Amino acid sequence: MKKLLLFAVLALASQLATAQCNATITPLGPTALCQGESVTLQASPGNLYRWFLNGNYIALLTTNIFSVNTPGSYKVVVDSMGCIDTSAALVVTVNAVPPQAIISVNSSIVCQGSSTALVASSGNAYQWYLNGASISGANNDTFLATVAGSYIVVIDSMGCEDTSSVQVMTASATPAQPGPITFSSDTVCASTAVTLSVDPVAGATSYEWGVMSNIPVMQTTAVPSVTDTVYHSWSMSTPATAVFVKAINSCGSSPMSTDSLAIYSPVNTTGMNNDPDITYLGLPAYICPTGSANELNAFSHWAMAGYSGTGTYQWYRNNVPISGATGYSYNVTRGGSYKVVITTGGVCQATIQKPAIHQVAPLPASVDIFTPQPLCTGGVIILKVNFDNDGYNGGNYNWWWLRNDTIVSGSAFLAATSPGEYKIDFWGYGYNNQLVQCPASQVLANITLSGTQATPVSIVQNGNDFTATSGFVAYQWYKNNVPISGATSNVYAKTIWGDYFVVATGGNGCHSKSNVILGMENVKAGEYHIVLFPNPNSGRFTLSAGLKENRSAELVITDLTGRLIQARQIKTLNGVIEEKIDLESYIMPGLYLLKLTTENYTKVISFVKQ
Repeated sequence: MKKLLLFAVLALASQLATAQCNATITPLGPTALCQGESVTLQASPGNLYRWFLNGNYIALLTTNIFSVNTPGSYKVVVDSMGCIDTSAALVVTVNAVPPQAIISVNSSIVCQGSSTALVASSGNAYQWYLNGASISGANNDTFLATVAGSYIVVIDSMGCEDTSSVQVMTASATPAQPGPITFSSDTVCASTAVTLSVDPVAGATSYEWGVMSNIPVMQTTAVPSVTDTVYHSWSMSTPATAVFVKAINSCGSSPMSTDSLAIYSPVNTTGMNNDPDITYLGLPAYICPTGSANELNAFSHWAMAGYSGTGTYQWYRNNVPISGATGYSYNVTRGGSYKVVITTGGVCQATIQKPAIHQVAPLPASVDIFTPQPLCTGGVIILKVNFDNDGYNGGNYNWWWLRNDTIVSGSAFLAATSPGEYKIDFWGYGYNNQLVQCPASQVLANITLSGTQATPVSIVQNGNDFTATSGFVAYQWYKNNVPISGATSNVYAKTIWGDYFVVATGGNGCHSKSNVILGMENVKAGEYHIVLFPNPNSGRFTLSAGLKENRSAELVITDLTGRLIQARQIKTLNGVIEEKIDLESYIMPGLYLLKLTTENYTKVISFVKQ
C-alpha cells in the first residue's frame, strides 16, 4: 500500500515538471509597434529567464515580464527547478511615425457663402475633426471648411498616427460699401494735398483709394500703398476728378463709394511762351506821368496783361490793391511796382510781378493862380504848377510852360502876360539814361484878356532895401518866384540872396509885375545858389551862382538830343559866379539845357531861347 502511494506521487511530480519546462512567450499587446512605442512580453512560469534577440543574448531576469521596443525575433529560455526549455520565436516590428501632422491654410477666415481649403501634411490615411467630433467622409489630405470652428486632422501611416494642432477658423463676409467720402476741402489746387476719409467699415482690414476715368466705363486706378480710412496726400491735376474707395478684407472688396472733387489748376507763372506773364505793351521800360489811360503810348503809360484763363484778378501797385482793377489787363499811368494776383476756383492763387516801372518825372497835377483873372493889357497873371510825386521815384528831369503849345518859361512860377491855354511839357531820363520827351499835360490854366490897361510897376534898390512904385492898392513881393509871406507893402528889406520882384494891383484890379532884381549880398557860407536869368529871352542870359567851394566849375550847354552847343570852364571869385552867356546868334528858338558842374555838385537848368 505504501509503495503504491509513493509511485503515484512520483508520477504526479513528473507530469508537473514536464508542464513547467514547456517555455512560451505571450505578448501583452500588439507586436507591430510605432516608433517610440513598446510591448510587454510574458514568458511561461519558471525560476530564471534568459532572453534572446535575433539569437543574441540580451537579458537574464528572475521575472517572466520583459518590455521591448526594438524590432526583431525574440526567444526566452526558461529554467524551472532545473527543467530548461526554449520558447518559440516571437517577432516584434517597429513602424516609423508619420511626419508631424500640420494643417496649412491661406487664410483663417471662412467667407460667407464660400469655403477655405485646409491642407494636411502627407500620410496614408486621414481623418478630419471639427470641434472634437470626426467629420464623416473627411478622409482626404484636403478639407474645404465652410463653417467656423476648431479643426484638427489625424494622419495614419501603416498604423501609426499623428494629430495636428488646432486650426481655428473664423467666419467672415465681404465688407459693406463704405459710407460717403469726406473731403477736407471741396475745391483744391492741382498737386495740393487734400484729405479724403470715410467712416471705418466693420470687418474691413484695408481700403483701396483711386481715381475713375472714362465714366461710365468705370476704369479705375488704385493709389499704391493706401490702406487706411484716411488718405492724407491726394495729388490731382485734372479740372474735375471722380474718386472711389473700397473696403477690403480676405473675403474680397466691397462695392465702391464714389464722389467728385473740383480740382483747379493754379496759374503757371514760369516759362516764356504761352505761360501767363505780365506783358509790357511798348518800349522802353519807363512811363511819363502825362497822357490818358486809354492811349497805347509807350511814353504815356503801359498796358499790363495777366493770365488769360478763367479766374479772378486783382491788380496791385506798391502792394496796395488798386480799386476796380479786377480785369485781365490794367493800364498803368503811374510808376511803381505792379503785380496781379490771379485766383482760380476761389482757392488757387498765383502772383505775377515785374520790376518797378520807372516814372521819369512827377505829374503836373494842379495850378495855383496867385493873381485873379482876367488878364489886363500890359498886366500879368502869376501861375505856379503843383506836382504830384506819387509814382515818381527820383532822377533828373526838367519841364517848361507851354502857351498855346509854344514854350514860354522853364520855372515853376509863370508870369503870364498873354492870354491862351497853358500846359506843362517836360522831359526825363528813362531806360539806360535815355532822354525822354513826354507828352504835354492837360490844360492847367486858360487865361483870358480884358480890355483894361494895367499900370506899370518898377523897383528901386537902395542897398538891401527895395521900394516899388507907389499908388497901387496891393503889393506882393516874391523871392526866387515864391511869394514872401507878409511882404505886402511897397517897401521890402532884403535879408538873403535871391531874385526879387513885386506884383502890384491897381485900383482897376489889374496886376503888374516889376523888373527882377538880383540881390548878391549876404550869400551864406556852405550854400548853393544858382539862377539863370532872364528866362526865356532872345539868347542873352546871366548865370549867377553862390557855391560852397572856391574852385572852377564846368559849364555845358546842349539841346534836348544831347548835341553840344557850348562848353567851358568858369572861374569863381570867393565862390561867386557872375557869367554872361550870349547864344543869340548860335542857336535856333527852342528849349535847351545848361549843366553846371563843380567837384561836389551838379545842377541842370532848362532855358528857352525865343
